[in-house]
Amino acid sequence: MSRPLHILFLEDSVYDLKLMERELIYDGLVYLARRVETRADFLQQLTEFSPDLILADYHLPQFDGVSALLLTQELAPLAPVIIVTGGLNEEIAVNCMKMGAADYVLKEHLSRLVPSINSALEKKHILVEKRQAEATLRQSEQQYRFLVEHIADGIGILQHGKLVFVNDALAAMLGIKAEHLMGKSPLEILRQDYQAEFEDMLAHFTHEQSNLKPRSILQCLVTSEKREIWIEGYYSVIIWQGAPALLVNLHDITKHKVRGITIQQERDRLLHENLTLRATMKDRYRLGEIIGRSPAMQTVYEMIIKAAASEKDVVICGESGTGKELVAHTIHQLSSRQQQAFVPVNCGAVPEPLFESEFFGYCKGAFTGADRNKQGLFAAAHKGTLFLDEVEELTPTMQVKLLRVLENGEYTPVGERMPRKANARIIAATNHPLHELVEQGLMREDFFYRIHVIVITVPPLRERREDIPLLLEHFLAQFNPENPPSAIPGNILDSLYHHDWPGNIRQLRNTLYRYLTVGATDFIGFRLREIEEKKKQRAIQNGQGLRDVVAGVEKEMILQTLELCRWNRGQTAEVLHIDPKTLYRKLKQYNVT
Repeated sequence: MSRPLHILFLEDSVYDLKLMERELIYDGLVYLARRVETRADFLQQLTEFSPDLILADYHLPQFDGVSALLLTQELAPLAPVIIVTGGLNEEIAVNCMKMGAADYVLKEHLSRLVPSINSALEKKHILVEKRQAEATLRQSEQQYRFLVEHIADGIGILQHGKLVFVNDALAAMLGIKAEHLMGKSPLEILRQDYQAEFEDMLAHFTHEQSNLKPRSILQCLVTSEKREIWIEGYYSVIIWQGAPALLVNLHDITKHKVRGITIQQERDRLLHENLTLRATMKDRYRLGEIIGRSPAMQTVYEMIIKAAASEKDVVICGESGTGKELVAHTIHQLSSRQQQAFVPVNCGAVPEPLFESEFFGYCKGAFTGADRNKQGLFAAAHKGTLFLDEVEELTPTMQVKLLRVLENGEYTPVGERMPRKANARIIAATNHPLHELVEQGLMREDFFYRIHVIVITVPPLRERREDIPLLLEHFLAQFNPENPPSAIPGNILDSLYHHDWPGNIRQLRNTLYRYLTVGATDFIGFRLREIEEKKKQRAIQNGQGLRDVVAGVEKEMILQTLELCRWNRGQTAEVLHIDPKTLYRKLKQYNVT
């Protein structure tokens, strides 16, 4: 059974005391009471009686309720004081509450006395629990401080992106006094290329809070003397001074990291020497997945090797089907970025309104339908290679947005404010002369010069016919690796060799597979070229301009191929050696339904 409630009455009227006690008894309150009138009696009872609650009359001749309130706050701050007054005075009530009274009760409305007492005791209980928790927290934090100051690892605590605790080991590791680190953001000492990773870590902490599991980190710090320090460790979520915080446990691995960097630099040097040696080799018949030993392909190989040894942007020019993406992938595989992602994107398939969300990504809630965070192409290609196929399809507006990233390496996802860093090498491909697009106003001059650094021109198949036997051998092996087809008849080989191949290697491969499957070559390209020549002759006779001639020939070829393929758009795109999305766009352009 709990002990009765100790109530101290500061009251000079026995009649009023009886009225208040009657209210307490009527509501079933079990209590012990003491009555005092003077300051001396009040001090004695405050010490000996240890009241749980004080009911103090506001108007007393010797020692009033306000004086009792102030004295209680000084000597027994946990004991709530309820002011009891005989007359309604709003100013008195407000002043008492401001001074810290738990409540005030009019003697004319003593029915409020017990509810007021219950409310005051409930608040006291909450306050006692809070102070006990704070005391426990202070004790645990003191113990934690003692422990972390006596271990070798660097320990830091982050709240709201700032350091709120740093042990001596971490301060010594950084060569900065602990008091100079307090209140600073780690961004101030992180090397620039590691700042985005740190910001992502804080973003995860902000969204996930205590659900964040311990994670490992590897970062590079820069001291005030510009000395680089490599650290590794882990971070986890703790409660610090009543709020979530990040605990970071670190140790210095600079010696180990520098040794690894030195080894990697030596590997890179040997790789560069190896590439240089390979560049001097003649009569290569393949490089990576690229097949060919013609002089034209030897020149391409040399350019690929030089591009792989560099970090400069590359433009690959060539007709459709010549293998521009394969060249780009080979450059990536031979470069120092080979362990990172190779991200291809068809620029012609990216509508201008979706450019920023596709290339830069977006965060949840950025626009209607954005129900999750989406990684952009630049984030996917970070530290790797971003391949821009059909770069000529980018509009001038899209070029401006892309140019900003290429210039300073920064982009901002849709819906975010803080920019992020992108470290992606750009390799672009086109089947149009880019300088002509600049002259026509379709490509910005600054964008042209930014990407037009290393230029590789892939020759069409009709200019490297000596590579056709090698290509056929390669495709035959791919067709059925376990049971390669028998030799191709001489008349078929002769027709394959003498064909002009307007669709280049892609058309050669598809024609060979068609022959191996159905036993017929079906050179649809011959018929299309005849159509093209007749269309050109009619256009010249009618005095049409170059653009009209090209558009007319293109539309006629598409229509004829659709007829031959029985209006199967997928097969038509394959025969014309263009992407299905490009075919759909051109059908819409020429109003073909």
